[in-house]
Amino acid sequence: MNPEFTVGNVGQFPGQLDRLLRVAEERGLQAVLLNILREVRDEVQRHPREWGDPYTNLRALNVVRYGRTLLPSAIRVEYAVHNEKPFVWLSAIWALPGSPFA
Repeated sequence: MNPEFTVGNVGQFPGQLDRLLRVAEERGLQAVLLNILREVRDEVQRHPREWGDPYTNLRALNVVRYGRTLLPSAIRVEYAVHNEKPFVWLSAIWALPGSPFA
């Protein structure tokens, strides 16, 4: 069994998350957003390499960047996974055009 990954928030993620939380509150979508965030956290803790699509190998940092678009909410999540240690860094989350959170 694989160990759970330690997950941290970096870069634009905290500010973008705050924006999504404000929009969810304004539109009465808090429960929907919390379910989405739970899914993101659970998936990147358990199997981040299988859950997302790799798009950049940052050799100098020994990490691979991944992305996943969650449907039908149309929320995009980007994160990095260390190649040797069980670490994940959530780096971006935003609503795509047409999302109820946009």
